[in-house]
Amino acid sequence: MRVALLPGLVLIGAVRGPVEEGEAVVAEIERRDPRRIALDLAPEELYGLKEHFGTGDSEPLAPLLQTEVALAVALTAYGEVRMPSPSFVGPVQWALARGRELLALEPDEEEYSSLFLENVRYLDLVRRARAERSLRRSPPPVDSPEALALAWEDRLHRTKGTRRMQEERRTRLAVRLAALRASAGSQPLVAVLDAEHWEPAVQSLRRT
Repeated sequence: MRVALLPGLVLIGAVRGPVEEGEAVVAEIERRDPRRIALDLAPEELYGLKEHFGTGDSEPLAPLLQTEVALAVALTAYGEVRMPSPSFVGPVQWALARGRELLALEPDEEEYSSLFLENVRYLDLVRRARAERSLRRSPPPVDSPEALALAWEDRLHRTKGTRRMQEERRTRLAVRLAALRASAGSQPLVAVLDAEHWEPAVQSLRRT
């Protein structure tokens, strides 16, 4: 887990899956005691976590893509892994138990579909499918969950279209964070991002 303290904003970067990572995220949130928490999730994802995992009473099966399953399996080399990610389930449960506001940072389904159609072509999909197969067979030889998540992301998005789409998503994420920070008042906003989005967001926000 990484933490950046910016004016009006505490930015946490975490890897999806590892239980230890989720515990560290919740401990950091507890220490900050924010009134609002923004999560690197689409509105539909946040709604699902609130409805099905927010109370902590049950843990229904969560549908995962093949590449998400493969990454989760690879992450078990570093410790216990759960899905949906404790890095997001934990903050949702913490916020709901205390009546705090939860905010989604990623595009909704309609906006995501538009981004996809604008940027990703058939050849991009073919090359991404090959990258996914390669990753399942041979995960990157790295020494930490964060290094694995970053290397995995890099290999998945090496085509021009998918990389352009990721860059656009990160730009929109930074814009959304900047707007939320501007409206935060005296109480800093805490935001939890995927590890692969954390550094670009920090750099972008430091320039604004």
